[in-house]
Amino acid sequence: MDLTQYRRTRRGVKRGIVRGETGDAIVEFALASALFFATLFGILEFGQAVWRYNMLAELAQEGARWASVAARRPRAP
Repeated sequence: MDLTQYRRTRRGVKRGIVRGETGDAIVEFALASALFFATLFGILEFGQAVWRYNMLAELAQEGARWASVAARRPRAP
């Protein structure tokens, strides 16, 4: 690396510090990742809620079927 390249990189660093651009990427990543993870966990929670609803509906149907069959059987004395 020669002296002119060194000066260009040093100037670029100084300009970034002066303009306040050094933390822009971190802030954008924090906002984007928060939105991404909130969406991801929301989808997972919704899927789990649907699964629980279906399981409850199946259990209610199975219980009603069992009750209707058990009521028809004669009981032994």
